[in-house]
Amino acid sequence: MLIRKFNLPGIDWSPQEEACASDLVRETLYRARDGTVLDALIYGTTALGFDTFVFGIVANDRRPDAESRPYILTNQADEWVRIYDERAYLELDPRCELAGEPGYAYWEAAQFYKNPPHKIFLTEAAAYGIRSGLVLGLCTRNPPSYAMMALNCKVPTLSRWSAEDRLLIAGQALILGKVLSRSVREFLHEQELLFPAPTMQLNARERDILALAASGKTSKEIAETIGVAKITVDMHVGTILNKMGALNRSQAIAKAIAHKLIRVMDDGHAEYKSAKIHAVRGAPRLKVLK
Repeated sequence: MLIRKFNLPGIDWSPQEEACASDLVRETLYRARDGTVLDALIYGTTALGFDTFVFGIVANDRRPDAESRPYILTNQADEWVRIYDERAYLELDPRCELAGEPGYAYWEAAQFYKNPPHKIFLTEAAAYGIRSGLVLGLCTRNPPSYAMMALNCKVPTLSRWSAEDRLLIAGQALILGKVLSRSVREFLHEQELLFPAPTMQLNARERDILALAASGKTSKEIAETIGVAKITVDMHVGTILNKMGALNRSQAIAKAIAHKLIRVMDDGHAEYKSAKIHAVRGAPRLKVLK
């Protein structure tokens, strides 16, 4: 999903990152907070000595039913963005391979010409001012996600920068990329944009089964209680996990308690008492997307 105009309500960085950030990095992040992320990155890209950028983030959810949503932010030409999508250039783009490992990598088109698919991509990309640059691979957690930031140059070589210059530029870009990807991920997650929100709707039978599980009963015991086969209970549990966006029964119970879908007696099983406490502490807070 291509996005253009949004800003960050806050900057999620550590005291160490803030202390090590250059004036350029600080100004870029402040512009992302007070203006738009797109305009901020245009400023930061130019200040670092590059021509265009592309920033992408995609979630890596562990839920089996999850459908992650990729988000792309760029100031590259709209025509190039369309061509890139229509021709599935994501599969031929060497920058994506470079970003597969955390850290940074400088690149020049000529180094990939021996690979025919890469050469096809880079020959066309050159017409849109993408001939060399710097790529950052950025992995984030809670929720797990993967981000890439590529800063592009129109020139075919990066010889204008010494080894020391490259190190300094990469250091600034890494701090910017890490803080930005963390802040964007947190914003998208809070607005339930990174993952589609689970339905959080259970029918009466599912609520009964989850309540019995919360009291400490096994699938076999639940089946005996409600008079069905154990496999039927297991199938219901699978549906419950999908609807609740949960990885296991304990997490489903915690979410159900937090959303007041079930009630658990205080004399229940110790494991689920813990889930209840966790649910109360981690009850979701609503935030309006403006």
